[in-house]
Amino acid sequence: MIPKRQHIIKTAYYIDGHGDPTTIVEFKREGDILITKHNDLTGQSVGDSPMITKRIPLTKLVEKYYSTDDEKAEVDNLANRLLTQQQYDAKLKAASNK
Repeated sequence: MIPKRQHIIKTAYYIDGHGDPTTIVEFKREGDILITKHNDLTGQSVGDSPMITKRIPLTKLVEKYYSTDDEKAEVDNLANRLLTQQQYDAKLKAASNK
């Protein structure tokens, strides 16, 4: 579920697909806008490719991805699996201790 307007997230968060730099997506919320940043992969390598920043109104995201019951269930399921930084760090630490 999308947080109420008064809960403004000022911290950037990241989605990292198994350590591959092409899968890292930074995102943060500023008011009613979601700001994402990701590598556009147009260069000769990941390091040569520029980062793309997009600003997307939350209303457009809700309209496109969160209107049917199936969409709501899928988004809520994925959101419930996101880890906080503390949880992510603990997971990495536990994996490195094996």
